[in-house]
Order: sequence, then structure tokens, then C-alpha cells
Amino acid sequence: MSDNRVDVPELTSENLKLWKESILLYLGCLDIDYALRRYEPYVTETSTGDDLDLYEEWERSNYLTIMFIKSKIPIDAHGSIKQHKNVQQLLAVIWSSKLLKSY
Repeated sequence: MSDNRVDVPELTSENLKLWKESILLYLGCLDIDYALRRYEPYVTETSTGDDLDLYEEWERSNYLTIMFIKSKIPIDAHGSIKQHKNVQQLLAVIWSSKLLKSY
């Protein structure tokens, strides 16, 4: 799928639906959408190696997804992103249009 390009526009108040669809498609094509499909796994002292591997996969996906989303929203809205360290929470705010109203 590397030669198929998904154009993800910068987010505006007029293109929220297209932006959402493009973001989900792009992240899925890159196979970094794990943090969007799963909740953050809890790791404890008794967690197994498999549990730790799942957490590391989630953490990597969450970080890369947030960084990509930051690149596709206006710079003025970046201040609102800093308070969101979980991509699911961030997207919930964006999809409810609270982020668009805050800058």
C-alpha cells in the first residue's frame, strides 16, 4: 500500500468529517492505529512479557498518532493538544469540535 497516497488535509471547521475519515484511513494504512482501536493496557509488577509487549505497541502507536495529528491541525490549536496524552481522548475532543472552538 506504500504507493497509494492518502491526502490528509489540515483540519478546519468546514472539513471535520473528511479530515476524520482521512486520518483513520491514513493511520490504518500505516498500521499505527492500534491506540485508536484498543484502550491503554495497564501494566503491573505481575504483568507478563506479552502484557509488556502490548503496552509498548500501544504506547508507540499512541505517540506516533498524536504526532501525526499535530501535523494536521492548525498551529494555533496545538496548545490545546498538550493536555491530551491519550489519542482517543484527543480525538474525542476534536470530533466534538471543542478543539476547533478553542483557538
